[in-house]
Amino acid sequence: MPKLVLGIVAGVMGVYFGCFGLLLLLILYLRQSLPLPSNLFFISFLAVLAACAPATQTAFTPPTANAQIEPEGRASWYGAEFAGRRTANGEIYDPSQMTAAHKTLPFGTFVRVTNPSSGVNVVVRINDRGPFKPGRVIDVSRAAAEQLGMIGPGTMVVGLEIIPDPGQSPTVVGTSMLMASDAALQGYNVITSEYRVGQLLLLSSETHPEPIIVRVASSKMPVSSGVGMFGSSTLFSQLGSNVMVVVGD
Repeated sequence: MPKLVLGIVAGVMGVYFGCFGLLLLLILYLRQSLPLPSNLFFISFLAVLAACAPATQTAFTPPTANAQIEPEGRASWYGAEFAGRRTANGEIYDPSQMTAAHKTLPFGTFVRVTNPSSGVNVVVRINDRGPFKPGRVIDVSRAAAEQLGMIGPGTMVVGLEIIPDPGQSPTVVGTSMLMASDAALQGYNVITSEYRVGQLLLLSSETHPEPIIVRVASSKMPVSSGVGMFGSSTLFSQLGSNVMVVVGD
């Protein structure tokens, strides 16, 4: 069999049989059973070496602590079809939470997203990676999209600003408060006369110690019931009636 054919066969063996084929090729060459030309042996060796190399996976570059965000960009949202799936930081995606995906910001970063047309803004916490469509800089949850008025158009040019973690602020003050449920409220909006409209609050309780970000939607209390705050049925089911309030901004 011609030497060229033997060289090709040896190279194919290396590709299909991996390192075993490389070992056989080397043994044959060293024993001079397969006296290949030096350049042909070198090509075969490189082909087999590539086959032996471990497979690599595409991964995100770890975000740096001083990561920046564009002051303005196009936002999109993702909803019910992703509910229950794991986000990039390992959490389970919940469309009703105020979260978002960004390509580089560290997980746990809080970003204020503003609709420039209405002035409405929400604060979201980064817990996922994306968006992956060109021209988009942030993917927000359905809850955030609803407040921003983004559900209909699907995308929107928004203002973006990184803010300090409300829970890490040295000026944070916690206050105990009774909360009742109001069927007219949805998502993570609350009614209270104790804080200004639009203000962000962190609510926690003994049954739900992890703070939940809420937004004061109104200061007009529906009834005089002796409670300090009204929340949606969803919020009430998570926290109960005794909540700890922390001022977010």
